[in-house]
Amino acid sequence: MDAAWIEEAIGLLRRYAEIPAPPGQEEALAAAVQEDLARFGVESRQDAAGNVLAGSGKKFAVLAHLDEICLMVTAILPTGHVLVSPMGGFHAWKFGEGRVRLLGDSEEVPGVFGLGSVHTEWETANAVRAKAHAMQWRDGAIHTGRSDSELEAAGVHIGTRVVADDRKITDVGFLLAGRFLDDRALLAAGVLLAREARDSDAWFGFTVREEVGGQGARFALRENPVSVAIALEIGPNVPDAPVEISDAPTLWVSDSFSSPDAVLVARVMEIVPDVQLQPLTRGGSDASIAQREGLVPRGLTLAIATDNTHGLETTHRWSMARLVGATVDLLAEL
Repeated sequence: MDAAWIEEAIGLLRRYAEIPAPPGQEEALAAAVQEDLARFGVESRQDAAGNVLAGSGKKFAVLAHLDEICLMVTAILPTGHVLVSPMGGFHAWKFGEGRVRLLGDSEEVPGVFGLGSVHTEWETANAVRAKAHAMQWRDGAIHTGRSDSELEAAGVHIGTRVVADDRKITDVGFLLAGRFLDDRALLAAGVLLAREARDSDAWFGFTVREEVGGQGARFALRENPVSVAIALEIGPNVPDAPVEISDAPTLWVSDSFSSPDAVLVARVMEIVPDVQLQPLTRGGSDASIAQREGLVPRGLTLAIATDNTHGLETTHRWSMARLVGATVDLLAEL
């Protein structure tokens, strides 16, 4: 691992985390990724689905996704309160109450998601119901301070994306903390990989709409077939697949969609001796989804060890750079 990669990766992560990119609305982040690739001397292009692609190798595809979990407007009340449902695994009990941003067609509208006041013992109030049940998005609403007609003028309507507005990456000792390490941290690693492994037999994909079914990667792999797809992901620290939150990468040996070949897993263990193996019982990646769909013969998901996934996520500050080094070795030796 090149020590310079640590600060480069952290700088890219901070930049990417600030840019909203809900599924189907990733254009601004895609443009930032292309700017950075160009700055590193890497040519890139966008395909018809909106994926950013670099390189033209035939053996490997290295994939990191652009989009983030978010909310979608489902109703606008006359009071200006907005009802929402999740896109991807965004849970109200993980988010709590907080600031959001409604990405209107003509204006970004600030708002606050709220679940009501606590000074009551009324049985239908969330203050009482929350004692027995985890809160859902349907239990609250976004307060905008605007009327329904004002929201309409801002281009807010059913289907408008809503993103979390607390987007800064925070230093916490040896950790980095923030929303959207999934997958902004892996975008940072992927951009550095496209530079460091530009001579490998790989292409590098920064994909759209992963959080809603791996749609971008499925399109890209259909158009640009390879032998092995490698998704860069988070490695969630969970009770049935625990990991140490260190710089050592993790490898998903199973997930909700597929499992990598045993021979391939063994080779990764030889090349990256301290890799942490994870049999996940929930989740999926661009690689595992594509493998299940028959779009790639073999898939791997390499990850950074992460805690508090789909919330205020934490990872070791060296983890991205270490993943870059491990993946460079894999592309050379697999």
